[in-house]
Amino acid sequence: MISLFKCPICGNALNKEEKRLVCESNHSFDIAAANYVNLLPVNKKHSKSPGDDAEMVRAREKFLSAGYYKTLRDKIVETVASLSESKPVKLIDIGCGEGYYTEEVASLNNVETAAFDISKTAAEKTGKRIKRTGAHSEAAVASAFDSPVNDCCFDIALNIFSPLCIPELSRILKSGGYFLYVVPAPDHLWEMKELIYENPYKNVDEKQEYDGFDFSDKIRVRYTEEITSNESIKALFGMTPYFWHTPKAYMSKLDNIHSLRVTVDFFILIYKKI
Repeated sequence: MISLFKCPICGNALNKEEKRLVCESNHSFDIAAANYVNLLPVNKKHSKSPGDDAEMVRAREKFLSAGYYKTLRDKIVETVASLSESKPVKLIDIGCGEGYYTEEVASLNNVETAAFDISKTAAEKTGKRIKRTGAHSEAAVASAFDSPVNDCCFDIALNIFSPLCIPELSRILKSGGYFLYVVPAPDHLWEMKELIYENPYKNVDEKQEYDGFDFSDKIRVRYTEEITSNESIKALFGMTPYFWHTPKAYMSKLDNIHSLRVTVDFFILIYKKI
């Protein structure tokens, strides 16, 4: 059986055996017990353990497992189903995290999925999820800026809050293929921002154009959620880009907050490869 991934060393196809992926040049990659492979060569790592660490992945997994983003996940799955039109398609989930979205998309009968993340812990979580559910997917450790997949081999690419590399997306998508990009909309977590910052501002709603792609559609997913524990509130903030740029003195304002009603607001942006 041929894997959706290619050899990151020589670029040849990878044959999927019981416990490994191997190419004709005999480059071999073990399939871990957690059902993922590491396709990130050591010479392409920028740190010892790139990507989100184990603590961040566990916190995000616990938050998502509570169902706070289920409405968004359902809309993503619905959108993928509508774009595939019930025809067999290949989908790549770039920066898949712990697989919360991957397992649902890959559960669609006509969708064959490859999912990867640069974080080993995240890829391991994804591998376990798809193994448990029997979803049609492979999981790997890999970089969004050097994806170990062939040119023009995917019908749909999914990027949910992950680093964006347009040249790679253009390379791996078929002509007429779709790229789904999920980003925060203006009102996202507004109530949390008001608590933390002296002068909060809303996310900018502006149309982004990318070379080689036509803008197809913008779907807004907006609702409110009651976050019912301090642990979940802090995990939610830790999932945002603000976490990396906010002084600890500001973040400490969340220390004694144990319930918070927030607006969840996202855009699913759809682009079509020309």
